[in-house]
Amino acid sequence: MTRKPGGASSLHASADDQGTTRMIGVAYGLAAELPIVLRRTPLPELPRPVAPAGLILQPTGLGPRAWSMHRLGEFYSRTLRAEGSQHRVIDSGPYGWSAIPATQVHC
Repeated sequence: MTRKPGGASSLHASADDQGTTRMIGVAYGLAAELPIVLRRTPLPELPRPVAPAGLILQPTGLGPRAWSMHRLGEFYSRTLRAEGSQHRVIDSGPYGWSAIPATQVHC
């Protein structure tokens, strides 16, 4: 994984978390279960070109996100937090192009 040991890599919700850790857990759970439920639901089939388009779009979103997480290293976290005196601005790699590349690729 791209996470490095540090305060930002903790999976325990902090006091300032405001529920984001729980919401991310729910989102991952839905992402795992929803396809199983939808497979049993009678829905119209998507056009054939949709599958290859999805296979192309997925790495174009996941690649920059993984690069962003790797670039932040030990400071990567699902929640926005500053790590005290160790906090610094990252302005190289994908952060040279955008302030929030990991989130922007999902838009």
